[in-house]
Amino acid sequence: MNRRGVVEGARDSSMLHSSASCATATVGRAAIRTRHAIGAYPGMGSSTAAGRWFLARASRRRACQHGTGAGTSGCSLPLYGSSGLRAPGWIGRRICAARMWGPCTLTGTVMRTLHFVMSTLPYRARRTSNPRMLPALALLGLPLLACDQQVEPSPEPCTITGQVSIERVGIAGVSVTLSTGHSTATNANGHFRFDNIEGGSITITISGPLIPPDATFDRTPTTTTVTCVGAIVVNFAGSYIRTARILGTVTIDNMALPGVTVVLAGTFHSVATTGDDGAFGFTDLRAGSYTIEMLTSGFDTDEIRFPSTRSGFTLGVGEVKVVSFDGTYLRTAGIRGRVSTEGGGLDGVKVSVTGGEDDANLTMATDSTGHYAFSRLRAGGYVVAISDYGTDDYGFEADSQNVTVTLRETATVDFEGIPLRTSSITGLVSVDGWGLDRVRVVLSGAAEAETRTTADGQYVFGGLPAGDYTVAISRFDEDAYTFSTTSKHVALARDEAKIVSFQGSPVDP
Repeated sequence: MNRRGVVEGARDSSMLHSSASCATATVGRAAIRTRHAIGAYPGMGSSTAAGRWFLARASRRRACQHGTGAGTSGCSLPLYGSSGLRAPGWIGRRICAARMWGPCTLTGTVMRTLHFVMSTLPYRARRTSNPRMLPALALLGLPLLACDQQVEPSPEPCTITGQVSIERVGIAGVSVTLSTGHSTATNANGHFRFDNIEGGSITITISGPLIPPDATFDRTPTTTTVTCVGAIVVNFAGSYIRTARILGTVTIDNMALPGVTVVLAGTFHSVATTGDDGAFGFTDLRAGSYTIEMLTSGFDTDEIRFPSTRSGFTLGVGEVKVVSFDGTYLRTAGIRGRVSTEGGGLDGVKVSVTGGEDDANLTMATDSTGHYAFSRLRAGGYVVAISDYGTDDYGFEADSQNVTVTLRETATVDFEGIPLRTSSITGLVSVDGWGLDRVRVVLSGAAEAETRTTADGQYVFGGLPAGDYTVAISRFDEDAYTFSTTSKHVALARDEAKIVSFQGSPVDP
């Protein structure tokens, strides 16, 4: 706003403003004096409850001539003229005064500098030897308003209202500052208001710790410049940045656990269910504090144990957080037993356990007493089998058994067999009734063995299983002895003992 000159003297506050080709001065309770006569008519204007205002008439005899009354609580003084601010029939360049008790507005065409002198002191008409001099009053400095046809008029005061909101929710306590120096804070609904703001280009800025750090506004960054005319509305509409993600899996002993419900709570609430691969995810999240909880309704808590089913953390803007839950099966079941024959334990027999929910395949060997034991098994059905025990030596009614175990149960599975080598073959190798020493005897068939005859010509093959055999002799002195046969076949039953002898004769010299 272009202004010229100085307005002098006003203890009370005043506000000056202008419009095209006119000047307007609004002043408070004060006496007004000007160095140039103000063209007006005594008694012109409006009357108020406090009495009608009046304007002193300039004359050569007296500085001011005025009527009576206690003053006015408000007035409007029109200004006329192009060179002296004088009305028709008035002589300018005189000191005039108006007395009032409330705001007063002076309007009219102004072609030259207008000087105001305002005082809260009682006005009394007085002569002055120099009409250009100001009356001797207690004065205070006040800005001058003047306008003419060559000066751009000042803008009218304006009102600015608006709201600071994020996704249609008002934000309270946000600081709103104007480039004019005015500031305020948004109310509970995020609204703000500025009244009587000097018009023109104004920059509006919002700030403060109550603006969420992950919010972005359509006015970037949070400042906008507007032309303030009349009443304008300036809104700051924001939205939250949703670029964070939470990913995770639910597994048991590194195996996926599908169908588990996962609940997200905190800045945002949501629910997800693990897929066939045990994975879950939450996307398009705001930054903030979150808690993820895995509901136990999706599995048997008597069989599965997780170190924790809940996790809390803080998520940043754009951050990808991985939260996984890995549990274990409790495995409180077991299988134990003994492999024996005729009450005696068999050492080194291979025992295997297969099946169950884990598709187990476990093996171990019996100890010296024939015992074995498997622990940390999941509840379920298993197959227990024995092997590597010498099927020619021992016989078992079954070499495998089915068994089902429950949580915290240990089942007993025994294998009791019988010895199969309960038969024997014995015999004598002789010539003329005399036993031949160290003759080789070989057994083949259901079992194989080799031995030498004793000094009296006897041999023994004991602990033989039932079956067909061949007994053959060799390595005797063929030049001295002859045998009608050197091998014999024999069928041997279980628990049977047979005698197979070879009788020779001397060779004639």
